[in-house]
Amino acid sequence: MLNKTYNILIVEDEWINANFMTQILETLQQKVVGVASNAGEALESLQRHDVDFVFMDINIDGPEDGIALSRKINQNRATPIIYMTAFGDSHTLADASSTNIYGFIIKPFTQRDVESVFSVAVQSVIREQKNRYIEKSKESSVVILGAGYTFNLDESALYHNANHIMLSKNESKLLKILSLKHNAVVSIESVRASVWKDKNIGESNIRDTISRLRKKILPLQIENISGVGYKLSKELQ
Repeated sequence: MLNKTYNILIVEDEWINANFMTQILETLQQKVVGVASNAGEALESLQRHDVDFVFMDINIDGPEDGIALSRKINQNRATPIIYMTAFGDSHTLADASSTNIYGFIIKPFTQRDVESVFSVAVQSVIREQKNRYIEKSKESSVVILGAGYTFNLDESALYHNANHIMLSKNESKLLKILSLKHNAVVSIESVRASVWKDKNIGESNIRDTISRLRKKILPLQIENISGVGYKLSKELQ
């Protein structure tokens, strides 16, 4: 079963198929925001709703078929398309492959067919989003800590799954120096100098700050290397 509800537009000119697809998707806890029988209705629905996926019949009413409509849709936004068709010939597949295609459902279809194709499409989208985020992070000042945590070096800000996590000034300084070291040990002297600008700061102050920070970044770990310093254990998820 899918873990998230997506907004879906169905473009299908046969009422029986459209109704059956709607029932299947709603059973899968998905939200059908519109059903269109032609290109005009589909484009109008896309203007009214934030659509995550389009289930597109290739042969629809009107002068434009589903493939031509998909090309028009993707001129404005790269919306994932899952095609529905009674035809599986190589020409149709090749023509559709030039669009933003994420799957094919051959008519007549079952709930298992829809769930299988849609699950693969969703995983493909999630993987692409994750890869884009990683590439963007490499080009920016964002350090990926793992388990959904990132640290923005420019902002000195911690995020978990894009949600900002509040840190004290010293917690932020401490996490910044630990993040920059990438699984390496940061000496106690470096921590004192970077965070407190005072080499004489007591170890109890350091331990208290470490303790508070640990609670905010679970399950990531800040290891205490006895007599040496501290290390932030990072894993790319």
